[in-house]
Amino acid sequence: MRPRCSLAGVRFLLPILPILTILPILTILIVLLTTVPSSTAPAADDKAKDGFTLAVVRRDSIARPFATYDGKGWKNTWPEPGLKVTSPIALADVPKKWWSGRDPIAKWTLWPIDPADGASRTIETVGPTIYPAHCEQALGLKTTYSTQQEVPPPRVQPYPKAGLAVSVSAGAAGPAIEPIQIVDVASSPLVTPIARSIVDEVVDEEKRLVGIFTRAGEGWTHPYSHEERKETPLRIEAMYKVSKGLGDRDVFYFEASKFYAIRDAEEASKKPPVPKDAKDGKDDKEGKDKEACDLVTFVSGWLIGREDELLKDKDSIVPKSIMVAVTSCNYETANIMLPLGVVRVKEKAYWAVQRSSWKHEYYSVLDITDGDFILPAMAASGGSCRQRPRVVDE
Repeated sequence: MRPRCSLAGVRFLLPILPILTILPILTILIVLLTTVPSSTAPAADDKAKDGFTLAVVRRDSIARPFATYDGKGWKNTWPEPGLKVTSPIALADVPKKWWSGRDPIAKWTLWPIDPADGASRTIETVGPTIYPAHCEQALGLKTTYSTQQEVPPPRVQPYPKAGLAVSVSAGAAGPAIEPIQIVDVASSPLVTPIARSIVDEVVDEEKRLVGIFTRAGEGWTHPYSHEERKETPLRIEAMYKVSKGLGDRDVFYFEASKFYAIRDAEEASKKPPVPKDAKDGKDDKEGKDKEACDLVTFVSGWLIGREDELLKDKDSIVPKSIMVAVTSCNYETANIMLPLGVVRVKEKAYWAVQRSSWKHEYYSVLDITDGDFILPAMAASGGSCRQRPRVVDE
């Protein structure tokens, strides 16, 4: 993008110049003013060309904008969920600042997650609406999306999603959107070497976390010893892939678990305590009231490299951003990924994803780099709960 020409301060020079210098100054001003349109027009065109907004679309047709790309970077000014949310009456009443500098969005292109839901298509915005977001309220946009599949009741959390919606600035081509490939873990030759490559790191981190929980848990101990946990198999349960997701290399994301079956029902009813910094400073006193539940160690990570080269040299399989959570069978402290799609911008592939558990969900645009960690370029809350909601049979 070309730099803009600035005339700021020129008018303040005129009163103090000798009269004989006015004509040369006016000549310079005329030249500058005639050149400004040619320098600013491409900048505006560049912004229009690149600007777009992403939204996650729920199965009940509600769209939640969560990221806008303005040609330079990512931002989001759509309101976050809260305990009390006020909705504008009509689309025209939505404050302009909520659109992250763009015009109100009347139409979207929907990219469904499930192939059974059909091909990409246009959906229209009907108007603003309020919906349950875990234990909070959130503001979304009612759309014309419809499906032949069953629409779950609104209190299901995390709520099933239909797909990723994109709205592009007028006259723009828009980003390339692609699905994130679901890898068949039962047949992929990468699954076993990935699990073997991280098993020692997972065991060490698991031991560290169990030690923290044991010291904080008022007598809680893990029902399996460290030696037994070392022998417990780590199973890859989900894997996703983007071909040429970083240059000519493929990008993989995987999730794995280690399961520890119930040995003593009374002890198993006590879930692992949550560290104080992860539970808003509140004590967790509901563990004894819960049903007996297996313990789970949840693991996630990334792998970058050309698949054919990784399989030729198993030593090159070195996953990164390994995250470990010691939790219970309800995956309370886990962040399970739902891949929404790949957004390619200026030869860069961003992952649009949802991460969730019963306790929370949020939407991210992930910037895939060669660094030690995969970090979000943008993240937006989709709602949260401090305590697990009670389900009442109707």
